[in-house]
Amino acid sequence: MKTSSVVCLLALVVMVSTTPQVPVPFYPVPGIPISNDNSKSKPIAPTVPVPGVTPAESKPKEWLSSTPTVADRSRCLADYRSKKPDAPPPTSIGMASPHQYPFLVSFVDIYEETKELNFYCSGSLISPTQILTFDSCLTNSLYYIKIPLENLRVRLGTQYLNETHNYAQMTRKVKEIIFDDILIVTMDSPVEYSDTISPVCLVPDCFDDDSGQSVIATGWKYPPHSYELETKLKAFVGFVRLSTLLMEKCYAKDVHGNPDKTLCAQSQCGDFCNTYRGGPVVIENNSQDDTSCRFMQIGVFGNFAGHSNLSTFVRVKHYLTWIEENSK
Repeated sequence: MKTSSVVCLLALVVMVSTTPQVPVPFYPVPGIPISNDNSKSKPIAPTVPVPGVTPAESKPKEWLSSTPTVADRSRCLADYRSKKPDAPPPTSIGMASPHQYPFLVSFVDIYEETKELNFYCSGSLISPTQILTFDSCLTNSLYYIKIPLENLRVRLGTQYLNETHNYAQMTRKVKEIIFDDILIVTMDSPVEYSDTISPVCLVPDCFDDDSGQSVIATGWKYPPHSYELETKLKAFVGFVRLSTLLMEKCYAKDVHGNPDKTLCAQSQCGDFCNTYRGGPVVIENNSQDDTSCRFMQIGVFGNFAGHSNLSTFVRVKHYLTWIEENSK
């Protein structure tokens, strides 16, 4: 019995091996050209860029980090500074171009029942989830939060503020606030970076930001008269160019502050400066060879002394370690 089974199996193998093989039919896929030329390999077609999407290799380094980015220490070299012994006088308020400062954000209080909006202050985006601002922006002298967190909103990617319309590209709720002379505000969810919403870099601790440094203070401002600025909206992004001064000159005009923690600047922005509180004070790098960290934040705008045209702001480099420890 076993012998006959083996014989049958061998016969079956012989039949299979001698049966002519029928080729499997090939059905071309619509839209894909077919070529019979196998004489040389075909080059791979280049990748077509997707509109609105920036390749990872061309993005600034601060876009690729989930934590605040400190600018490279090479920025401490003279080539990157705008420091002059006789700095030009500061300019008055200017209206920023749309998204000229994509890191600037606003804190607003929204009353759900009436849908009314109350602007509180400005801040700067330093990571996908965190914002830097001044302590009295959202807290009182005892570090109590002025408003309920559930009513507080962060608006990003907008040029204007209005009580009846939200022009922001993104709006986030506030999850947590960490206190010191400055505040780190954590949003409830990360934002996606773009050309209109992106973070600012922080100044390295070696940067010389004393007397004669030309800086830019940014924030939100209500137009005093609709005919003075071409906008009828509630508030707009403004900027003013300042020149830092030695603290001794500020002391002489009864403007005080800890020289390790505070910078002083001459300003000519009048009442505009009062609504800049919490906004970033930055230096702009226009180098074509270094696209990362185009803006470098050296201060957080604090107070404006109207009687002397002097402004003070918190020195960011003094708080780098604190920011790093509270941004993990």
